[in-house]
Amino acid sequence: MSQRRRAFTLVEILMVVLILGIIGALIIPQIGQRDDIKLGSAARVMIADLSYAQSQSITSRKRCFVFFGSDQYQLKTRPAPGQPLQDLPHPVQPGNYVTTFHTGPLSGVSIIEADINGLDALSFDEMGSPLAYDANADTSQVISVPARIRMQSGSQILTILIEPYTGQMSVLEGSG
Repeated sequence: MSQRRRAFTLVEILMVVLILGIIGALIIPQIGQRDDIKLGSAARVMIADLSYAQSQSITSRKRCFVFFGSDQYQLKTRPAPGQPLQDLPHPVQPGNYVTTFHTGPLSGVSIIEADINGLDALSFDEMGSPLAYDANADTSQVISVPARIRMQSGSQILTILIEPYTGQMSVLEGSG
């Protein structure tokens, strides 16, 4: 009694690999262009950076400041009261702590609004509480409503909210 062994032929395996290659060539470029994925990644990066600034304020007992632009934000600190602001060095990459959206995997993401009690700069005090910072007057004020940072990529919009006093951060889909 002879048993015949069943297996895939080389031609069948090559056909499956070819079909998977064609599907991958069609789908993978579209994944990189998905605005919702880019925007979600940018929001996670921003929340991590804001949490870092808040933690730095608490551990160093010095205020940290976040200045927002349309395609970037940067972190600064004040070494001592009365001294000018200095760029905060990045803990991992060489250079200052600046996050830019116009290059790399997050290109196409922009900050369409940063509203911190009507101002566009945020600071964290020594207790980690968020404050609105007025760069012209060099003063900070307690925020009375959640600070809002709206980000956009294509037609997608996310809003990051920073709660008064606690600094708790959350993300809302849409304009918030």
